[in-house]
Amino acid sequence: MSQTDELRKAVRKVIEQNIAVGYRPGRFIQATEDGTASNIVEVCEHLLTNPATLEHIEPAVRMYADLLTLEEEVVRDPERFGLSEHARVSARERLNWFLQISPKTRS
Repeated sequence: MSQTDELRKAVRKVIEQNIAVGYRPGRFIQATEDGTASNIVEVCEHLLTNPATLEHIEPAVRMYADLLTLEEEVVRDPERFGLSEHARVSARERLNWFLQISPKTRS
């Protein structure tokens, strides 16, 4: 499986898990085209590094203790998705923040 396919799979996992816990990640679904965006790597890099996306997801992370994030998927296996070092570092920093604001034990 290619890195792009792995990233698409991770995006779908996040979407499905979020919906299962009661949160519909509408902007994430739209931005990633439900995981099918032709430029999924660029889209995810933008989502992981743009401060506005952090502002948008932070309330959901606070509200849903079991919410899975793309950041968690990236940090769990940083080399798997073909993301830039900048995006991987940003994912780690965000996950560290999520650990501070959410009751969930995150990766």
